[in-house]
Formats: sequence, C-alpha cells, structure tokens
Amino acid sequence: MVTSTLIFGGGLVAFGLARTLWFALLVLVLVGAGFMIEMAATNTILQTIVGERLRGRVMAFYTMAFLGTAPIGSLAAGLAATHIGTAATIIAGGVACIAGGLWLAARLPRLRAHVRPIYVELGLLSAVQAETGTAGGVA
Repeated sequence: MVTSTLIFGGGLVAFGLARTLWFALLVLVLVGAGFMIEMAATNTILQTIVGERLRGRVMAFYTMAFLGTAPIGSLAAGLAATHIGTAATIIAGGVACIAGGLWLAARLPRLRAHVRPIYVELGLLSAVQAETGTAGGVA
C-alpha cells in the first residue's frame, strides 16, 4: 500500500510536470497502476480484517466514503485549477498523495501489529511468519 501510494503520488507530480504527450502517457501508466494496486490492497485488507457479520456494512461505508467524497475533491480541484493552474493542482494532489503515503509508512508498524494476529487467526498467515515478519505483502 505504501509503495503504490508513493508511485501514484510521484506519477501525478511527474504528470503535472510533463511537457510532451509521450511522457505524459508513460507516466499515466504509473499513475493508473499505483492507484489500482493501492485500491486493491486497501479493499483486500478491509475485507479480511472485518468480521463476516459486519463486512457488508463496512464495505458499503468504505465505498460510499470513497465515491461520495470524489465529487467534493473534484470541486476543490476545479477551484484550485482556476486559481493556481491545472498543472500546479495536479502536482499539489501528487504531493498530498506522497505525504499520505509517508504518513502511512510511519504508522505501518501499528497497522501490522493489529492486522497480523487477525491473519494468523484466519489461517492466512502462520504464527511463525507473523513473529518473524516474513509474510511478504501483508499490510
């Protein structure tokens, strides 16, 4: 999640700085990949750590929070683009994503401490892997 968020943010910054079509198209591949991987990772972790009884409610809230705030963000981005320019707005969004990725990286040990016992209980991760931190790809 951290890596894909940083790739997404860095890609947005590079896209905002792009001056040729080919470079912009190349960078947008990174932007799309970073976004899709981050969303898939977030969705996977949410669905695995939430109990079955609450999974539908949590995923509905997650979907509504994500899709429901997109129009507000689009409005804010449009307003910012009007005042500071399109490229600067895209770069600012990328910087915000990078900041969010770094914030997540700083809190990753706490997230792992919370998620790993749940993964062990579900049988998705062995206790040995949880203790040694050898589980590749888990939070």
